[in-house]
Amino acid sequence: MKINKDILKVCSKNLLIDFTDQEQEFLENELEEVMKNFELLKDISLEGVEPTNYSIQYSNNLRDDEQEPYEDEEYIKTRKNFKEGLIKV
Repeated sequence: MKINKDILKVCSKNLLIDFTDQEQEFLENELEEVMKNFELLKDISLEGVEPTNYSIQYSNNLRDDEQEPYEDEEYIKTRKNFKEGLIKV
C-alpha cells in the first residue's frame, strides 16, 4: 500500500488533526517505511512455529493470604464489622 497525501488527509480528518505541509511530508515518509517493514513480514514462514501468549516467561508470584486478628481494642470497640477479631468485608 502506498501512503500518499490523500490517505493522510482522510486520516487527519478522522482524527480531527490538522497537519502542516511539513508534518504531512514527514508522516508520509515515516508511514511508507512502516508499510515496507510490514511487507517484509509477509515473506517470513511461520510453519512449525508454536504460537505464544506471552513473549516472556510469566508466573504468578503472589503471596498466600493469611488471616491475622486485628488487635487494636479501641478501634474494634467503635466498629460493628468485626467478628472474632477479624474485619468483616
